[in-house]
Amino acid sequence: MSTSFNSLTQQLMLLRDEIKQVNQRKTELEHERTKLETQVMSMLDEQESTMIRTQHGSISISESEIAQVEDWEDFENYIYENRALYLLQRRPSNPAYREMVKTDGAIPGVVSFTKRTINLRKIT
Repeated sequence: MSTSFNSLTQQLMLLRDEIKQVNQRKTELEHERTKLETQVMSMLDEQESTMIRTQHGSISISESEIAQVEDWEDFENYIYENRALYLLQRRPSNPAYREMVKTDGAIPGVVSFTKRTINLRKIT
């Protein structure tokens, strides 16, 4: 393979910069979309409506309940007392897992794998 590390590093840098620009633009577009959605919701609320149809498309408001924990101790006690682990998302905390493995060894039902990544830093 004739590609050099210098060339690959340069390509990675260029791609990283391009992704950064695209992500910035994405953030700007999402902010603009949120502003427009807020404006549409306000207009629909003023008309006491949840749906509108125009020549360009239709818009409807949907609502869903979202849990927000105000007191983690109370919430955790409820989970333990009622064996309600289904109230939690099923994803381990990696920092806590690594710490437990260091102190207690293997955890039943859990396997780990080594995720490898490239760290890229620009030399100025």
